[in-house]
Amino acid sequence: MRKKTGKAKRSFLKWIMMLINIVAILALILAYLANYINPALWSLPALFGLAYPYILILNLIFVLFWIIFRKYYFLGSLLIIVAGWGFMSRFYQFDSSKAATDDISFKLLSFNVHNLTENNSKKLSDQKNKIFQYVQDQKADITCLQEFFSFGKNYYYPLVFLKEQLGAENYYFQSYFKPSRSKIVGMAIFSKLPRVDRGILCHDSTRKFGIWANFIFREDTFRVYNIHLESLYLSRQDYDLVTGEHIRVDKNRSFLSYSLHIMSKLRKAYRKRSMQVEVVREHIENCSYPVIICGDFNDTPLSYAYHQLSKNLKDAFIESGSGAGKTFRSKLPFFRIDYILHDPDFQSGNFQKEQFEISDHFPVSCKLSFR
Repeated sequence: MRKKTGKAKRSFLKWIMMLINIVAILALILAYLANYINPALWSLPALFGLAYPYILILNLIFVLFWIIFRKYYFLGSLLIIVAGWGFMSRFYQFDSSKAATDDISFKLLSFNVHNLTENNSKKLSDQKNKIFQYVQDQKADITCLQEFFSFGKNYYYPLVFLKEQLGAENYYFQSYFKPSRSKIVGMAIFSKLPRVDRGILCHDSTRKFGIWANFIFREDTFRVYNIHLESLYLSRQDYDLVTGEHIRVDKNRSFLSYSLHIMSKLRKAYRKRSMQVEVVREHIENCSYPVIICGDFNDTPLSYAYHQLSKNLKDAFIESGSGAGKTFRSKLPFFRIDYILHDPDFQSGNFQKEQFEISDHFPVSCKLSFR
């Protein structure tokens, strides 16, 4: 009798594990679909795409689990993992570093400076000084910044100051919104290369989210897009809930209420980003020059935004990066949302992601040369 009871329990546990495994497989399929389905039409795959690394790990655990117990059920997760293994390279590179030749390449830096700590005055704050010094030390030929914040009567002074510090020939800045109360926050491109044109990217339903400029390098003209797609606007309480810290989470509010609140923010941001991405794609298709897209996409490599923007382009991290691609400073280990994408006419090398922890984003850079 006891043997039958024990066998029944093992059989029951096996079916429970099989059921969880099937859910994990379906979750991974939905994560893959995030790459192709516009979240404005259906946002569920986008939510699973956000959790892709964790869903992948869960499926790997099931592969090992079933192999240990000598069950062929491991094939289910294994086949799905193999089918989408190419996505993993967008999150982690073992070692593909390639050096671009210095005398025929230029360096591009992209950095979300997190509003420069929102403490701007004629006497720059210590943190702002550190950010400016870091940017200067990079000696980039083109520097693209997002969330450049300034206020006061001379709110353009930090832009002019940084241009002089960098030895830049020109700079171009656009505020996300119309400047008000002597305050600006937006995107900037500083360049040591000659600039021949410039412009703005915007959509009627969103803020300004991008700027572009054409530059000349060794008699070749190319275009750089500096973009900052719609933010998630997650509060510190929201991040605490996601990371499981619960430090600032309201104890009187239910987990379900918080979860629905966060999902609502995510869906809203996904819809706006999909509109912004369409504007960028149309703009690129009408451009006759090789292009480089860099900036803060506010979306992971397994997303509709990344898929659309990277069409016919190379990812500098995949081409010449190594290690984990994480660019957002949080306890989420796979949160890569800052990118440098480039036309196949370019060869990229020396991709770097610096662990510079004053901003909430890590700066990314690479060297580029024409093939």
